[in-house]
Amino acid sequence: MKKFCKQFLAIFLSVVMLISMLPASVFAIEYAEEDGDYYKVISKKDWELAPGVSESEIVINNDAGDRRQVMHVVEVDIHNEYTKVIPSTKGMIPTPGNYGVQTMDKQIEFAEANGYGNVVAGMNISLSWYNSYYYAQHPELVGEPLGYMILDGVQYTNSQGNTSGAQTCLVINFDEKDGVSRPADIPKTQIRSTADAITGWEEQVIPANFGFLVKDGKMVYTTEEHTSEGASRSMIGIKADGSIIMVMNDGRQAPYSTGFNNYEMSEAMLKLGCVYAINGDGGGSSQFFSQRPGEEMTLNCSPSDGAPRATTHGVLVISTAPSTGEFVRAHVEADNQYYTPESTVQFTAVGTDLVGSPADIPEDAYWQLSDETMGSIDENGLFTSNGTVGEVTAQLMYDGAVKG
Repeated sequence: MKKFCKQFLAIFLSVVMLISMLPASVFAIEYAEEDGDYYKVISKKDWELAPGVSESEIVINNDAGDRRQVMHVVEVDIHNEYTKVIPSTKGMIPTPGNYGVQTMDKQIEFAEANGYGNVVAGMNISLSWYNSYYYAQHPELVGEPLGYMILDGVQYTNSQGNTSGAQTCLVINFDEKDGVSRPADIPKTQIRSTADAITGWEEQVIPANFGFLVKDGKMVYTTEEHTSEGASRSMIGIKADGSIIMVMNDGRQAPYSTGFNNYEMSEAMLKLGCVYAINGDGGGSSQFFSQRPGEEMTLNCSPSDGAPRATTHGVLVISTAPSTGEFVRAHVEADNQYYTPESTVQFTAVGTDLVGSPADIPEDAYWQLSDETMGSIDENGLFTSNGTVGEVTAQLMYDGAVKG
């Protein structure tokens, strides 16, 4: 609690360092904080993982400072030519003799090694313990699909039917199939019940264990009588423009992160702009991986079990953008987000190509401030505050454009 109180106080005393690697307009992830909200945004860090794919780590807390929550959010512009979102399972092709559960890092490794593309983010979305009488009688089916999934147009179904083990699903439809364009009344992305009819236009279907959190732009859980225990949660939603929002929040680790109940899940997905959202797996199997600029694929959450746990279904974000090794952008960082006036702050930059692979920053790149009335920044990225209170954005420039 002491750490939170210091940071909260710093909001009123400090120069707020907005650490950005690209112009602010690039980041699509927004959390619609409003006056009077129970939760307030304490910090927000942003990364562009690949063209059309952004990640944010958003920390929120209440006024009492005793319900801190850490959210890991990825937004995917599914209309971007380089983006693809697919389901994952152990072995990717869930057929008899190939069933099983597996941690998300192993699912990601297998997908990349077997030609499914460059994974830039991955999250679990559904799990069964397979501990019912049915699976005791059919152990060879442990790890079979929950409900049904569709991978690249091919359907794989639970032996007990399309609704067994998964109530809802994310659907991504073909733009064109057999030379015919997708009908106007079928959107690119949908969230629906697994009981809904299959249209034949589904390219990818990703099942989720539980029901709706947001429906028709409204919260499904609206009162505290409809809440559950706070825990880690894996959620997925779509915005009005079809963009996909993936969220995993850390839980059962107070005071670091308490975890969401049902009401809080609904509220968070609505504030992230979702018009539809569903609740996937939760608890100790919740796990989130991402490949941030200049880094390898990394577990970027804190599992409540202490380590990733085997799961049934995951959701993978694929980037098909070419990795050239040529400098395209930079990821800019400072040690902290809040500083007192008249501080000196060292900014650093990591150069990457289009998909986040390391790339050398050109020697003639230079630093500047978006607002020079806040102080100065030297050729090595050292910012010196002149005492003005406010927000500072440090920019790495190259060839007349902001690269970080």
